[in-house]
Amino acid sequence: MTDAADSPYSSSSSLATPRPSADAADEPSSPAAPIFQTLSEIMYASHGRSLKALAVLSLGLKNNDGSPTFDPSVLPWSAALRPSALKMTAKDLRDEVKRCSEAAGDDALTAPRPKQWTVGKATEWLETNPIVADDEVAFIRHTIQHRINVAERAALPDATTSLAAPTSNGGTGNWIGKYPHLRLIHAVIDDNDIKRAYLNRLNVPSGRMDVENRN
Repeated sequence: MTDAADSPYSSSSSLATPRPSADAADEPSSPAAPIFQTLSEIMYASHGRSLKALAVLSLGLKNNDGSPTFDPSVLPWSAALRPSALKMTAKDLRDEVKRCSEAAGDDALTAPRPKQWTVGKATEWLETNPIVADDEVAFIRHTIQHRINVAERAALPDATTSLAAPTSNGGTGNWIGKYPHLRLIHAVIDDNDIKRAYLNRLNVPSGRMDVENRN
């Protein structure tokens, strides 16, 4: 389940997490955070860093007060997501059961055989056998908190709500609601190459020919 192109998680979802890179320290907008190299991060990255992949990883994890670590019914998730964005299929859950079992080192006799499991049975197994490794849990919690912070910042009143954007008929129209602005934000920040290009967009050559011929 490591091919991102074939992954059921790879459908676009809001509030994606930027990938860590060697240049992250040079970007003032990037918060200081540990660089994780866990199996959970590998799974998350291989599935397009989608919110559904994060929800699958979070099954069974609880806060200190006993509430779910990831609860899509509360803010900011409830305001930023369509219910269908987090709908987990049987294949999603079966793949995660298999991945968790292999990560735990289960032998052939004790390993679950989820090939024919229903959504309910696979969900129950994942909630009963949550990820427990400290570094894995730390990565999941950090990623959830990061995405909460992004959602809260995106929800703040902003002067860009008055911007006009091209419409499908070639005219202009007002951006209404949070989604156009969320898409714009993530178009800039979700890929480190795009983000770097945006930060350096004003660093242009001085010669006229260089300016006109630049890509």
